[in-house]
Amino acid sequence: SSRNSQVTAKAAALGMKGISMMVKSNGRNMQALARLLESGEIKSHIAQIFPLADMSAAHLEMETGRVKGKLVVIP
Repeated sequence: SSRNSQVTAKAAALGMKGISMMVKSNGRNMQALARLLESGEIKSHIAQIFPLADMSAAHLEMETGRVKGKLVVIP
């Protein structure tokens, strides 16, 4: 796809390998992930938390390409 080729080219320019993928979640899989997170079997790394009023700052942070983990936006 065009998006995947853009990601691949941008990553290559940085000496990295990049791929783009789309996923479609379903309720059963999300419940299974929630159980694994709650039990501590898997962990999610939260890089930074932003209030909804700072959504633009969250986008800017994401666009740096240096975020390690998840950016969380809260109301």
